[in-house]
Order: sequence, then C-alpha cells, then structure tokens
Amino acid sequence: MDTILSIIGLALGVASLVPAFASKNRKRKIIFVAVGLSVAGIFAFRIYEVVHSQSEISAVKSEMLEVLAAKGPLPFDDLLDRMYYPNFSEVDEAIDQLVEEKMVTSDLVDVQSAAGVHYKTRFYRVVENGKK
Repeated sequence: MDTILSIIGLALGVASLVPAFASKNRKRKIIFVAVGLSVAGIFAFRIYEVVHSQSEISAVKSEMLEVLAAKGPLPFDDLLDRMYYPNFSEVDEAIDQLVEEKMVTSDLVDVQSAAGVHYKTRFYRVVENGKK
C-alpha cells in the first residue's frame, strides 16, 4: 500500500511540472518546477525507503526460517537473540508476514518460572508441508 501511494505521489509531483512548461511567466515557471521537483523527490525517496525496507525484511524472514528450522519452536525473544544483529522492528514485521503467509505458526504454551509463577508464552515454529 505504501508503494502504491508513493507511486501516485511521484506521478502527481511529475504532473505538477506540466503547468511550468505552459506558463509564460518566469517566476511561475520557477515556482512550479521547484514545487514539482520537491514533491517528486519526496515521493521518490519514499519509494526507495519502501523497497529497501522490504528487501531487509525479506532477508530477515529467510534468516528467521533458518533459525526456526534448526532450533525448533522458539519464543520471540529467543528467536531475536539467535539472529545476527537483528533490528527489532524488522523482526517484528517479518514474523507478522511469515504468520500471515502461513509459513510460520505459533502455539500459546503455559510455562512455569523457577518461582512457580505460570506464564503464557507464544512459541513460533515453521509450518511443515501445509500442516498447522
């Protein structure tokens, strides 16, 4: 969705350059060009950010699948600890995407601390051959 909105914004920025070519007034021409290039530049940068972010998240997803396949079910914190210099927001987005894509599933497990306190902890695991 961010990509689509950024592309629309970029198109609007470029389209705002059209009146600059039709205008006879030099000041108006400069204003239209400045505004058009500014808007186009902002949205072009936003497109770059979205594409770069998606490539980073894709790499994190691959690493996450490798860790889960090698280590078995893990809670989020243990998964985060086993990854190579993870960015929390990218890991969080990657796990959300993997769950949404049904490549990873989670189970809520009751665990007991050394003090005897019970906690509910979510363990993530790789979905094997379409089995949940």
